Amino acid sequence: MMGSGVRVPLKFVPDLKIRGGPKGQANVGLFPGAIVALKGRNGSGDWFSVSEVMAVRTTGHFCPCLCLIFF
Repeated sequence: MMGSGVRVPLKFVPDLKIRGGPKGQANVGLFPGAIVALKGRNGSGDWFSVSEVMAVRTTGHFCPCLCLIFF
């Protein structure tokens, strides 16, 4: 199923679950441009109701050799 690509506001449910993060993690820091995995519902198309935030794993290392720019 594919959406139309419209941006909609996020609304977080009161009993939000955080999955895959460190044990005991009680909050998540979000910012514009953050890559996140969210689970929820978008029934009306007016907003996305977020019920779960899944942690996105990172390596923690940056390798400049992987960022090649070709002109």
